[in-house]
Amino acid sequence: MFILYYLIDVLCWTGQLLWAMLGPFLLTAFLMQWFSNMLRSGFVKLFGLKAFVYLLAPGVMLHELGHALFCFPFRHRVVQMKLFSPEKDGTLGWVNHAYDPNSFWANIGNFFIGTGPVWLGLTALYFVTYLLLPVERFDMQGLSIYDASTGFVKEVVLNKEAFGWKWFIWAYLAIAIGANITLSPPDIKGAFTGFVFIVLCVLTVCLVSGWYNSWPSHATVAIQLFTRKFFSPVLTILVIIGIISFIFWCIASVLSPKLIRR
Repeated sequence: MFILYYLIDVLCWTGQLLWAMLGPFLLTAFLMQWFSNMLRSGFVKLFGLKAFVYLLAPGVMLHELGHALFCFPFRHRVVQMKLFSPEKDGTLGWVNHAYDPNSFWANIGNFFIGTGPVWLGLTALYFVTYLLLPVERFDMQGLSIYDASTGFVKEVVLNKEAFGWKWFIWAYLAIAIGANITLSPPDIKGAFTGFVFIVLCVLTVCLVSGWYNSWPSHATVAIQLFTRKFFSPVLTILVIIGIISFIFWCIASVLSPKLIRR
């Protein structure tokens, strides 16, 4: 019975650690996928597919760089990379990489390589916003999502005169980057492979040493404290992209039928 109870504890510890480490990141990736698809759909409806492909090319390049950058720390070899190369099948760019399938570390890297565009895109958006707009106007620290959202709309979206030319550059970059923070089916497939190896790694560590001083519970608390601090700026960027996506979607929903009738 002791072994059974210990195995149940191991499964619980594994679930807690995985949620603490990856839960917020996976939720962020899901929301960004939703927001980016909304933003992309609105832009295409308003300006057309060709305008989306070529005007927002910087976002495509950043997307591919997000894949490529994570190849190096996880010992994947970049075989071929096209940052921007529109194809007839809808492909805009790609990164082909090779790795040793017997390497546990390289297999874990598939998760971060597959989701790389999310993390690099969010980081780029944060620094673009930090450099071009006063971040303190919409800092999420200590604010509810509603207060931060309404404050951002009033102080930034509806107040472009206060920022001059910087506002227009920021708006373009935010749309270009935000519309391309999305994962294709191959990206998700590769990330899932890496996720399986991460689960196996955490499960093995908990199984071997989970009995020692209840360290998984202490580790979970420490990771949660870290992610709360880390996700304050990330939550700010999520609110920004969510608002921009919603505004674009509303405008496209109103204007696109008129454009079609023309």
